[in-house]
Amino acid sequence: MRPGALVPRSLTGRTIVLLMASVVLVHLFSMMLTPSSHDVGMMVVASTSFMAIGVTLVAVVIVRVLTEPLRRLAAAADTIGQTTAPRLVAEDGPTEVQHVASAFNRMQRRIHHLVEDRTQALAAVSHDLRTPITRLRLRAGFLADREMQAKIDADLDEMESMISATLTYLSGDSSAEERRTINVAATLETLVGEAVDAGHVATYAGPPHVPIDVRPVALKRALTNLISNAIKHGGSAAVELRISDDTAIISISDEGPGIPAELIERAFEPFVRLDQSRNRETGGAGLGLTIARQAIAAEGGDLTLHNRPTGGLIATVSLALHAKSTPP
Repeated sequence: MRPGALVPRSLTGRTIVLLMASVVLVHLFSMMLTPSSHDVGMMVVASTSFMAIGVTLVAVVIVRVLTEPLRRLAAAADTIGQTTAPRLVAEDGPTEVQHVASAFNRMQRRIHHLVEDRTQALAAVSHDLRTPITRLRLRAGFLADREMQAKIDADLDEMESMISATLTYLSGDSSAEERRTINVAATLETLVGEAVDAGHVATYAGPPHVPIDVRPVALKRALTNLISNAIKHGGSAAVELRISDDTAIISISDEGPGIPAELIERAFEPFVRLDQSRNRETGGAGLGLTIARQAIAAEGGDLTLHNRPTGGLIATVSLALHAKSTPP
């Protein structure tokens, strides 16, 4: 056993251990100074025991009160990167904790302003690109070579798709979309039906009614991206919804080649395309999974990818049925 393994890691535990050790030492010292009378010794033991219990209870209450600002600080730190708006903490408690909270809030504001400035600049550039794209599309319409016109239109469509995906990614969860209760099963059935109507292979299995409190547009966009990815890269999409405890689990499987295990997390990075194809139908902008994970994380959920033992990829979305989303 390594040294210090028996020492509690929490501040509460260490305070109790320190106080108990102090009480034991006081007790031993009292025993040494007390006459050897049995009755007197028992009285010392009883009084010391009661004192130890009282000190322990008081220590637990005091430490919990003193560490409450630190717990709030830790909770706020966990939200960094999950939302666009900073979650500030109350600058109260002991002087030292107030200094830490104040420094943390200043850091949050600086990070927020930095990210906001960069995001606005990129969004402005992406938005301004729509004007020359529109001009190019109009000029392509006057070309006599219809085959060349079709190729130019396809390239322009790809550029517009990439710009739309970029703007969606940059906007994050800063939109003012209201949360409301929807039937996620109906949403999945609708998306599967739209895929089938478009000539793709898609199926749905699960209960007909599963209410959940979410931002419906953002969640639908995330699920659409996942189903589209399964169809584009795997040829089909098998969607399954099931309930486990208080969690809705959505599985979207395909029959494609899957993703090498070492590249699965990289697939969630923005603008990363594991499929190096430049074809608009398969290449994409490299933001589908990024936007999906971002939207699902904003609902307090999780998105993971796994290779199926029988071949293909499975995307799993976990959403708490009753939990609230991450505070904006």
